[in-house]
Amino acid sequence: MTYSDPTWTISITKSCPNSSWRMFARPAGPFCIKVTSSNQGVSRNNATVICNTTTNAWLTGFNGIAEFNYIFDTARSLFPTPLNYQYLSVWFSGLMRSTCADTPQTTNCTGFAAFGEFPSQTNWDLYKFPSGYPNFTILSSGYYQRCLQLAWSQELTAYNGMVINAACEFACNGENKICAFSYACGVLAS
Repeated sequence: MTYSDPTWTISITKSCPNSSWRMFARPAGPFCIKVTSSNQGVSRNNATVICNTTTNAWLTGFNGIAEFNYIFDTARSLFPTPLNYQYLSVWFSGLMRSTCADTPQTTNCTGFAAFGEFPSQTNWDLYKFPSGYPNFTILSSGYYQRCLQLAWSQELTAYNGMVINAACEFACNGENKICAFSYACGVLAS
């Protein structure tokens, strides 16, 4: 770090896995994010495996407005032509805590408090749920809607830029109105 009045210059010797990743400052150190898409819908479970096997990364959320904008804008740019869904979404970190799966109405399991699994993250101010979310119902298939997505408009606008929860095991919700075609991977820069 150097200072030349009136500017501080900080040199970072760490880097992301490759140029397709974008670096952000986090309290834990430089952090890299990459938003990837699939031609077919992708389940959160598959996205998690892909992040981990390609670069030893994990699904990541957004720690501030710059990360939120990057994830949201990049995911939307991957699908500039609307598909036949009310919303598309991008998977990111956030998994319902196991202690909340059967008792979502307890004090420690309401709203955002029901979710965990946010490595290297310290800020959740931009995690906004639309009315009716998080939805703790069990799907007819028997799966909980225990994973988080960031939605953007295709045909409707109420959930645009909002966090919703969905079943990790499926790319689309049961009515095929909201479908995930992308995911955000993250890793500490090395």
